[in-house]
Amino acid sequence: GSRNLQQGQAEEKRIKKFTNSVMFDCGYWPDKSGFDPSDETSMYTAGQNVIFATGVFGVLLNYVIKFCSSDDLKQESLMRLVCNALVRVVRNNLKIKEAVFLKFSDLLEAKLAVSSVAHLLTEVLTDNITACRQLPVAVVRRIFRLAMRDDNPEYTEYITTLVAWMKVQKFPSLLLKNHQ
Repeated sequence: GSRNLQQGQAEEKRIKKFTNSVMFDCGYWPDKSGFDPSDETSMYTAGQNVIFATGVFGVLLNYVIKFCSSDDLKQESLMRLVCNALVRVVRNNLKIKEAVFLKFSDLLEAKLAVSSVAHLLTEVLTDNITACRQLPVAVVRRIFRLAMRDDNPEYTEYITTLVAWMKVQKFPSLLLKNHQ
């Protein structure tokens, strides 16, 4: 159960089944994109809210925070599964994005499943004006430095995180205005 996950002792098969059910609750099926996540009455949003309200979201996020900065390679595949499920839970849901944003700096410490954690952070910033404006310049610089690391190709996923931040900031249009 959740205690095994928090202790890093969960069976991958059980967690895969669990994360697949989380993704199903959020309207994801492999053969189609799912329900419209912008429709607050859809099963997609209802599933997200149930996952958040029942504490399942908290268990998953706490697991990622606890183990993403560890050197425990046994957690790598579980970390990817859990991050993938969290991306679905976070997508287009500002309330849940806020909850992950509060742990943004902790998640930047990831050593395991770096690209999956970066994908989660990208989802938090996507179309999230409040979070993008609250992101301190020092954190943006840290993301940039992570994206430029050449010791692990997974860090390049942080480029996508920066792009999500720039889109909300209207960064490209500001650059164009300054160079005209």
